[in-house]
Amino acid sequence: MSSKKQVEKMRFVIKEIVNNYFVTDQKLALLKPLLDKESIFSSWDGTPGVKAVAAMRLTLYMAILSDMKSILFDTGGKTASMENVISALENKHFLNSIKNEYCKPIGVRVYGHDDDPEMKKLIEKQIHTQDIAKAEEHFTTLLPETIELFYSLKGSELAERVCDARNKMISHIEITTRDGERALYNPTDFGLKWNDARDIVEESKDIIFNSNLLINNSSYDLEDFLIGHKEAARSFWSVVNNA
Repeated sequence: MSSKKQVEKMRFVIKEIVNNYFVTDQKLALLKPLLDKESIFSSWDGTPGVKAVAAMRLTLYMAILSDMKSILFDTGGKTASMENVISALENKHFLNSIKNEYCKPIGVRVYGHDDDPEMKKLIEKQIHTQDIAKAEEHFTTLLPETIELFYSLKGSELAERVCDARNKMISHIEITTRDGERALYNPTDFGLKWNDARDIVEESKDIIFNSNLLINNSSYDLEDFLIGHKEAARSFWSVVNNA
């Protein structure tokens, strides 16, 4: 595959990863109150609704772990995953291509000095040179930081638990018998933690969006996106609690 086609492919891949991340963060926003606020469960005390809320919590939890394992660590050649993105970022030919795009000058035009066009050209050239130098410095700093963040997360106990979840909990029958009655499995039954869903989403954020910046030379208003997810979840649970 030519460098140009690889760049086009990776630009598509990282956009897919970003979109998938946002969907997963929406799920996390819905899950968080079920992890943090016992009052939500108490709303259904003494009713069959308690079991329904427990099932929703487990379903969201498992979906988030499954999503993040795919987003981060799937290795299939056609998979939109950070494994493939990081592999590309470690390829010198690929890096040269995206660095050239990343470090293009902004194209500032200088006004004034109409009586001295040579001076105007000189100033514009100096600005362009400074722009390129700043972009190169940022690129060469951000690249190793992002790769290191990925491998640090991949080698963590958190990532190990998330990756094991598919073989343990996610692929397991969700219903067990406890004290003679049917019950849902709990993540702790498999050595997992309820907060693993929240932690893996938050720990992967910089890796994903740094990579998007490096490859597409574009960024997102993350605060606006993520606050929107929280507001939607807050609205949902407020209606449920007042029903």
